[in-house]
Amino acid sequence: MTKAFYVRSGSTFAPTEYVTGPWDPDLSHAGPPAALLLNAVAHEVEDMGISRATFEIPRGIPKVPCTIEIEDVRPGAKIRLLRASLRSETDDVLMSAHMWCIRTTHKGLPTSDPYPLELPSVDECEPFGLDFGVSLGYMDGVDMRMARGTPFLGGPAAIWIRQTIPLIDGESADPYALCGMFGDLGNGISAIEPLNQLFAVNTDLTLYMARRPIGEWFASESLTISHGLGLGMTDSLVYDATGFVGKANQSIFFDRL
Repeated sequence: MTKAFYVRSGSTFAPTEYVTGPWDPDLSHAGPPAALLLNAVAHEVEDMGISRATFEIPRGIPKVPCTIEIEDVRPGAKIRLLRASLRSETDDVLMSAHMWCIRTTHKGLPTSDPYPLELPSVDECEPFGLDFGVSLGYMDGVDMRMARGTPFLGGPAAIWIRQTIPLIDGESADPYALCGMFGDLGNGISAIEPLNQLFAVNTDLTLYMARRPIGEWFASESLTISHGLGLGMTDSLVYDATGFVGKANQSIFFDRL
């Protein structure tokens, strides 16, 4: 088994078993496909920053070979809006995203950072793992540290996490891809009840990013909100080891297993 989430062959990306998510062994976790789209757009707009990425997940994402289609919805030298789609070989849309991209500059513009990093450092946090109940899957390609609360077991929580295998075999991904790979974890990190008791799946993911992440470690400090109606939301603050990177928001569908 190739130790990567995807293997590229020309313009096609074949998922490995490492993409497998927690709900169905035949379906992908949403993080790797989101990372794949973010990586593609980041390479398309190398001189710009991605300020917002909204991903739509119309249904469970099958583990099938896929291609990426990028459309320039709003061209521009300073501001661009791109639409990126992940498509199967039968042209089904597996995931789509709209991404606002803004030119970056060093003209002495003002700074503001109201979300200081107050989590313990990676070295201060205990490692932990999570069993999705599959022989090989997403959690086998990452390394996690418990930063606050009881991640994946109930209530607001925070973790540090990094990839231990590449996004694409033999390739280096743009750091923005980390936001897709791990931004989708918020509803699990801050699960109201353990994953084997409550079905809590997100129908979308919106990332607001103030800058590219730096380094390999990524932190998500997450909170899930529910009023017992079967729908809810998760909000996450996103950090790297140097400080605040952005926010991740998800709409959540709840049901009893």
